[in-house]
Amino acid sequence: MTDAPMIPQDTTLTTDPVAASVLSALETDWARMNGRAELADPSRLDTALPYTFMLERTAPGATRMRVAGQALHGIAGMEPRGLSLTTFFEDRSRETVAELAEAAFTLPAIVGVSLVVTRRLIRKPARASLLLLPMTPLDGRSGRVLGALVPDGLTALRGVRFDLDRDSEVRCEPQILPLTGHPSAAQPRPSRMGRPQLRLVVDNG
Repeated sequence: MTDAPMIPQDTTLTTDPVAASVLSALETDWARMNGRAELADPSRLDTALPYTFMLERTAPGATRMRVAGQALHGIAGMEPRGLSLTTFFEDRSRETVAELAEAAFTLPAIVGVSLVVTRRLIRKPARASLLLLPMTPLDGRSGRVLGALVPDGLTALRGVRFDLDRDSEVRCEPQILPLTGHPSAAQPRPSRMGRPQLRLVVDNG
């Protein structure tokens, strides 16, 4: 029997137990699929499904959503299919988000980052988490990325745009695909987001 892949489960993206449970369930299903897009079964995504999307790379640094869960329709305030991942973000965060997505596709790597919504008529900023999980290429070209955008408490956000939480750390874990029989290619290498521009530095040695 082949040992299950050693996929580190991240719990630092959010301190909210509900959102953390959804993110953990999605990553567990991704590991069970061994990162293979052709084996993806939406019914197995369970509570994560409304917050889940499938991303494809259209050019270096450019992405579009092929499918997106119902909660993402409300967050975007429009039909998200065909849109770039950066559509969900404020202008000042879009370049960094494009870099993070590029890392998920090209390393490939698990990428996770904490988000915040500040432009809302509420006293306390809303928080969310973005998780990107690379999928095994089907035809020798760039694969796809299974992702989730999960608000803390699964709050129903509508028509908002996110900023990166620059006091948090970025999760970036290079992977060997397919996952079966392989541990993560590297241990988590968090990068502080203290500057407007984030440079991902990954040590594969």
